[in-house]
Amino acid sequence: VALEKFARYFDVEARTVPVSEESRYVLDPRKALEYIDENTIGMFIILGSTYTGHFESVEEMSRLLDDLQARTGIDVPIHVDGASGAFVAPFAFPEHRWAFDVSRVVSINASGHKYGLAYPGIGWVLWKSREYLPKDLIFELHYLGGTEETYTLNFSRPACFVIAQYYTFIRYGYKGYAQVMNTCLHNARLLSVALEATDIFCVLSDIHRPHGIKGHSTANIKAARELFIAESNKDYELHDPNQNLPYNVGVPVVSFRVSDEYLRDHPELDQDALSTMFRVRGWIVPNYELPRDCNNTYIFRIVVKETTTEDMVDNFLQDILWAVSTLEKISMKEHNVLSHIPQPSYHTIPKLARHLTNLGAREKKEEEAEEEGAKPAQRTKPAASGTLYDRIVGTYLRHKGSLDEVKRKSKGSGKDLFSHTC
Repeated sequence: VALEKFARYFDVEARTVPVSEESRYVLDPRKALEYIDENTIGMFIILGSTYTGHFESVEEMSRLLDDLQARTGIDVPIHVDGASGAFVAPFAFPEHRWAFDVSRVVSINASGHKYGLAYPGIGWVLWKSREYLPKDLIFELHYLGGTEETYTLNFSRPACFVIAQYYTFIRYGYKGYAQVMNTCLHNARLLSVALEATDIFCVLSDIHRPHGIKGHSTANIKAARELFIAESNKDYELHDPNQNLPYNVGVPVVSFRVSDEYLRDHPELDQDALSTMFRVRGWIVPNYELPRDCNNTYIFRIVVKETTTEDMVDNFLQDILWAVSTLEKISMKEHNVLSHIPQPSYHTIPKLARHLTNLGAREKKEEEAEEEGAKPAQRTKPAASGTLYDRIVGTYLRHKGSLDEVKRKSKGSGKDLFSHTC
């Protein structure tokens, strides 16, 4: 949206390069060359894709632009949109080259309210040197007791955001920011590995996979799981960026969807309905569409921040399994509420939401009754011992076993044998 606003305000033609599954939903540098001509004023490279959290390759794009200039004389500078990634890369991936150490990068922007740990309402822009900030964009003010230069599109604003950012810089320092980013990445990897362990979801983000390995496949799932378990047992300092070296670079974002294999066996598992059920449990996880060249693919996206803990990941996984289990139960009942909503949309979701909210309230009462001493029906709590990963995977296996048993018993019985199993 920021790029589109700039293009509209300054009457500039914005040539957007399509992304695809083959490009891992980010810019393909070689394809980008096809959109450049003698009128191109710059390249816009994103450090932390909105969709999947991937870093676009600033260094590769710079090399290709060097080659283009040698062949054609066309000189194209790079602006790095580091809205999310500019506050992650310096602390978690200090060896990754993306900033002014890449020759063609002349400007960088970053959002203080994302991984800058400040309030919403502050952003930063840096130029490599003064020569890259056009004089025509600079205005001088002389009525505030001196000469002041400004180049923003707005005027008077509160100072609280700047003060908050200054405080976080002083309070956390380099080690503090590194510790926060490493913790966010660890929890994002934990969530990614656990989602893949369910055999229900396909994870599109790659931050949990070994460096250089990308994409969803059986071999990649196994490699990511083994790497995560091995690295989790190592004794790193919390601020040590070396713990990220075995993994792909990116921001702590987890993007996933229901896998094609699971949908073939469970066509009732609509992602709009799942998103609504997440809300029933208190999680706001939107289901939104990838760009138009990605075959009408819809994904869930979770941004893992400094407030996310392992317990939250654990609770979210429990609620995901509850949501999947509940949709399967609904579809198996003789009166299927989804039968009146073949393809739930944003217009029909409120009706489904009311039903699921009531269902969630009944489930909560059952849980409270169990805690007061009632005998639980087919309910197995996670073991108190073992790693969080083991407990999450174990819970899924128990959930799947219970559900399969319910399906087996319910064939031809005409009875409602369902119970809360997660």
